[in-house]
Amino acid sequence: MGKIMNNKFKRRYGGKIYMVYAEKRESPAKQKERNTEICKTFETVLSGILKRAITPEELLGIIKLPPQ
Repeated sequence: MGKIMNNKFKRRYGGKIYMVYAEKRESPAKQKERNTEICKTFETVLSGILKRAITPEELLGIIKLPPQ
């Protein structure tokens, strides 16, 4: 995750969710596949926490998530 994305992630989710990435660079095709899987997993986790389908606005951080 880039520095700007990392800062936005920390600001939105307050350090309650952590993502760990491999240090080694992979080929662009493998990196795209891995990023797709990470996005799907992230969406699944948030949907599980909220106990409903997450909206695209919530996923992008446009709308704040309700407190749990």
